[in-house]
Amino acid sequence: MLVGAFACAHTPQLLARPGTEDREIVLRVHEAFGRVKRRLEALRDGELARLPDAERERMRPIADSIVAKLLHEPMRRLKSEEDPSRKLERVEAIRHLFDLDRRMDGE
Repeated sequence: MLVGAFACAHTPQLLARPGTEDREIVLRVHEAFGRVKRRLEALRDGELARLPDAERERMRPIADSIVAKLLHEPMRRLKSEEDPSRKLERVEAIRHLFDLDRRMDGE
């Protein structure tokens, strides 16, 4: 069952929930990574805004690729974690490390 998805440039990430996986855990993983992705995109946009227009357009695909690559391995590892309590601990660590409970502009 597909419960949510978000796409990164060149690396679509799908959150599929097997029949045995807790829906709440899947939603917490999806929400945490969605917020991390938005934070990284905001950082990317802020840095790109400092460049001249022509340079910004040239650098955007590279910056998009970096965001996707930063998210890919942590998402893959978290999705492959089979122990629900350990998965929740890791989601909470992500929330803490990226300070996801603090709202940013536009959230």
